Amino acid sequence: MSSRVLIIDLHHLARYPSITTGYFTAMLRQGGFHVDVPTGTTDMPRASRPTIWHRWSEEWRYRTQAIRQPWIQAVGQRTAKRNAEALAAETRALAEAFARYLDTGYDAVLISTDLTSHPHCVAMGQVCRDRGIPMILGGDSFHGHEVAQRWMDTPGLAALIGGEVEPNLCHIVHEVISKKTVKQRGIWHQNGQLTLEAPPLHNLDDIPFPDYSDFPWAHYPNAIVPILTGRGCGWGECSFCSDVTSTTGRTFRSRSADNVMNEVGHQHARHKSNRFVFKDINLNSNLGMWQAIIENMPYMVPKATWIATVHVDAKSENSLSLDALKQARAAGMVRVTTGIESGSQRVLDAMNKGTDLATTRRFLRSASEADISVRATMMMGYPDEDAADLEASAAFLWEHEPYIERVSLRRFEIPSGTRFARQREHTPSRFPQVTGLTVNHRITNIGHHYTPTESRAYRRAVSRLRAIVHRINRRPPRAAARDFADVV
Repeated sequence: MSSRVLIIDLHHLARYPSITTGYFTAMLRQGGFHVDVPTGTTDMPRASRPTIWHRWSEEWRYRTQAIRQPWIQAVGQRTAKRNAEALAAETRALAEAFARYLDTGYDAVLISTDLTSHPHCVAMGQVCRDRGIPMILGGDSFHGHEVAQRWMDTPGLAALIGGEVEPNLCHIVHEVISKKTVKQRGIWHQNGQLTLEAPPLHNLDDIPFPDYSDFPWAHYPNAIVPILTGRGCGWGECSFCSDVTSTTGRTFRSRSADNVMNEVGHQHARHKSNRFVFKDINLNSNLGMWQAIIENMPYMVPKATWIATVHVDAKSENSLSLDALKQARAAGMVRVTTGIESGSQRVLDAMNKGTDLATTRRFLRSASEADISVRATMMMGYPDEDAADLEASAAFLWEHEPYIERVSLRRFEIPSGTRFARQREHTPSRFPQVTGLTVNHRITNIGHHYTPTESRAYRRAVSRLRAIVHRINRRPPRAAARDFADVV
């Protein structure tokens, strides 16, 4: 009789299946395991455009996070307490539902998680421990030693995956079920050591296509299939980026174009969907892959629509010229996301972003002319940024408001392990405005205070930037991209 394995995906609010869960499900079933993937979900209405109240709610959230006025901090602490109480109630409900699943009989549990779900993992681990069922945790952020050390005491934990273990996954699960100490590559042990550190996988074509058959397609507004053509980022130099420090983000590797297009055809046939989201950090990291998708998608999936993220390179068009974008639109591309981050070239250079504003201007206009919806990410509070830099960001967005349909604006954070975190650790004197550091390796975050936020000019610039972002985000999306309106 085959062993029964329960796979839990704690990214359950996504609008499409988890690629990691899909890979693990496919490999374990191929290895003869009986796999169940709970798919319960609540009704999730489509995201609406932000309201006026949302504008001021975001402003208030920023102030409670970034500004040290005592009365603001006091209100922020009360809000945090209410949020903690809500999280505790949610965690209890999750543990109760999880226990009911386990009582139907399983030999092992695999949980795919991000670092913010630590309370959930602890509660579920206690359930596993009480029933004598081994639990395996995995996620893209467990490659780092500091993180792994702070997760090793999770109750019920039998193995913590800290590498790309796909070739050995079935053996790892067999060992865990047999109550043996797992000594495969990429598994952390109680002594804080990674057993034979698993190097980045390069033969990505050898991995079976993800199995998304358990995903509750009928509960979602549109059937959208995620595809990953490679791992890592072809640029990989941005000082703030934690993606390139993750388990799969280390070094750039790509599947073959034939393998990717075969998966597109396979998922289309199996799930009857012609909508795809390419989950690569930057789809144009491999220009040959980018061109192959554009050339082959119309033949592989007629009337396909798809979205992706790209890097706008300062030194070349990077296959993002007007003609190239028109070809992509003809092949079904309806939305593109890129990281603008700042309207100040000085700040972009400090970030080592690898782009310039002149190139970005051409790209935004070209994408709009090609009838492709554009989403952008922006950042505020990067070290050495002043009020004039924020005003430049607001001016850049105001100038390009007709060409951008959504902006994700976030406050700069310091994930441990990033290029900036290493720079700050080695030469703290370079960043005198970054103070009050509080390190939390469990979630790879280094909390900090940025002293320019205390100035009136800086706060006014933040408000102006937020106002233009809110105005952009209030606009309806292009009709062609509407099926992806609430998809990130």
